[in-house]
Amino acid sequence: MKTILLADSHTIVRAGVRKILDAVPDFTVVAETNEGDETVAKVREHQPDCVLIGCALPEMGGLEATRRLIRLPSPPKLSGSAPRRMDQYPCI
Repeated sequence: MKTILLADSHTIVRAGVRKILDAVPDFTVVAETNEGDETVAKVREHQPDCVLIGCALPEMGGLEATRRLIRLPSPPKLSGSAPRRMDQYPCI
């Protein structure tokens, strides 16, 4: 069983991805978040195998949350989604 945390600022995106993942027998969504700082806290709490993270999270932001997650003692695997407007994120 692989555990997954969904982190995206759009409720409809999280709901759609969750519906797809719920159809896969070996996957379990353990938490959902919509802010960067909450994502880091929930990863520490749930210790998922994988985090699907959006780039444009409010508060801390997806990029900074990712930087913090990869520094954890046992970081999860990470998969990110790109923003719709790349000019908003010159560091990508």
